[in-house]
Amino acid sequence: MGALTMISYAFAKADFREADAYESLSSALSRHIEEELRPIDVCNIVWSFCTVGYRDDALFSRLCEAQLVREDLVRQFNPQDLTNTTWGFCKVGFIHRPAMDLLATISLSQKENFKPIHFSNLLYSFAML
Repeated sequence: MGALTMISYAFAKADFREADAYESLSSALSRHIEEELRPIDVCNIVWSFCTVGYRDDALFSRLCEAQLVREDLVRQFNPQDLTNTTWGFCKVGFIHRPAMDLLATISLSQKENFKPIHFSNLLYSFAML
């Protein structure tokens, strides 16, 4: 799974925007979405798809239900993971209220670890939704 998330990350960093590639990645990622993923994997999926403007509601909904509504998993996210995930959803206008509520709650509980950029990105994300 880590290899798939790194491929999606590399595509976004290279500004590769071929819809067929993201559809294939989405299909492959969806087959493994129930696995326990590392926070960076979850973050990379959301960030990469959203950076290139590829909104995949089915993939994002499954990711939220399998990963981002589980407090035990989201508590493992660092400030960068939290804010990149919320920023990604904001960028494409995707809202999954239970996941966003938990991301906000966990972010507030980690505020002492946030740098100014994390506060800025988090506040921007929620303001834009």
